[in-house]
Amino acid sequence: MLPPELSPLASTVAEIIALGIFIITAAALLGYLSDSTFGALIASMLSLVAASVCLGGYIGFARIGYFSFSPPSNPAGRLARSESWAMIGLLIAVMLVGGLGALLGKKLGGSESGKRRGAIFLPALWFGFCFACWISHRAGTWVGLLTIAIPTVMIFWLSLYYLAHFTLPLNEDQSIWMAFRCLLTFSAGTNYPYYAIEEREKVERVPGNQAGALFAGPGIFLAGPDHVVAISNNLKLTGVRGPGVVFTRQWEFIQEPMDLRVQQRAFEVQAITKDGIRVRATAFGPFQLSTAAKRPTLGRSFPFHASSVARAFCSRLVDIKRSKNQSKIVEERRQRRWDELYMIVGTHVVQDIIASYRFNELCEPLELEKDPRSRIAEEYRRRMNEELDAYGIDILGGGIGNLLPVDEEPVFKRRIKNWQIRWQRKALEQLGVAEADAERLIGQAHAEVQAKMIQTIGEAIAEIATDDREVIFSTVALRFVESLNQMVTQSQLRDRLPLGVISAMENLPHIIGGTLGGQDG
Repeated sequence: MLPPELSPLASTVAEIIALGIFIITAAALLGYLSDSTFGALIASMLSLVAASVCLGGYIGFARIGYFSFSPPSNPAGRLARSESWAMIGLLIAVMLVGGLGALLGKKLGGSESGKRRGAIFLPALWFGFCFACWISHRAGTWVGLLTIAIPTVMIFWLSLYYLAHFTLPLNEDQSIWMAFRCLLTFSAGTNYPYYAIEEREKVERVPGNQAGALFAGPGIFLAGPDHVVAISNNLKLTGVRGPGVVFTRQWEFIQEPMDLRVQQRAFEVQAITKDGIRVRATAFGPFQLSTAAKRPTLGRSFPFHASSVARAFCSRLVDIKRSKNQSKIVEERRQRRWDELYMIVGTHVVQDIIASYRFNELCEPLELEKDPRSRIAEEYRRRMNEELDAYGIDILGGGIGNLLPVDEEPVFKRRIKNWQIRWQRKALEQLGVAEADAERLIGQAHAEVQAKMIQTIGEAIAEIATDDREVIFSTVALRFVESLNQMVTQSQLRDRLPLGVISAMENLPHIIGGTLGGQDG
């Protein structure tokens, strides 16, 4: 240590040793809280190196100043010069430790910005502590150490711990210590990545190294009251966390934000009918991640069921696209989102339902009671609920739009032709019925006329009380002509007869009477 000649500097050496013990103890405590025993060991070793460098610089330069470079002959002058050199050595040691701290901070940084922050934060802490020690030394050695240096350091860290509470919107069950660690690791550049949600997508706000081990982490994901996140270690799902602030540990990766709100999707489906016609329809419906019958409550985040969220996350599909690049086959994989399951499953359900109908059964606009869309929509909702329940998704409704052929022109032309044939058949049937009714009415009219004429002739014969054939013949003839005249005078028949027939019928009784009179004469 110090030779007897430098014993007046012993008090300063004792101060440096005391401060070294203090900083080693404080660093070990912070290291233990950060990374348990391993962190305490590393932090205490680093602080021991810093204290040793400062102590060595002070003692070494004090000896150099006292014994080297033509020292003054009087002991007082040599002691004064030794004290000046010791302070220079201490200053050089402090600067050296600050430089080593900058290198260490840059080395520990998990990203480029983290390296820059670490290279500033560690030297700033060191120089701030040294400045407080210098003020305490100037104020009165041990008194200043006890009343300035140590209280200043404690007040700084306690204030930092208190302010950490306001840096993040913590949940009720989250400790301030995690926010405090985030504040420290962010300043030191050893943080894990920080994420937030923008437009339903995960966006990195602060880069970091998720594999960092020494004084690293935690990471942060800021989720709103309507989102949770799936966490994995890239091998398996390790949990579902949120809403609110989500902290991540080493090797924990944010996979996908899961929206807890009700989702609405509409998509177009092409299907083939039972008779081979390709049709298209728009399917739609609301759905959400299962909440196990929990209802949203004002002032609280959206409810969710963790196992349902895990099932939905693990049920996501992967699109695999293979392409040939020179002599190698390159495979590209794209992970689908959980809410795309509704469209994927819905497409197969609609195609399966449409395949059980013929095209004409799907398009009966003139017969509303035969419109199958209500039955198809009901079947669609039932089967979607059965299919998606296994994926942790609740169906809240749904249906389908208009069913139209993919290639409309030839199908519509064919349907118009079929309609023409159908209506022509119906028209012929109606025409046949009308003709049959007309023939029946005409026959009935003929029968009535014949019956009327027979009745008239019979009445004429019955009225004649003679056996003279000529008289009977003339009477019957006249009565027959009279019956014809009565039928001709009817408006329905008169409008249909030529004029010559009507005038001939009017003169017929005179002709018959004259003929009969001539025969008598």
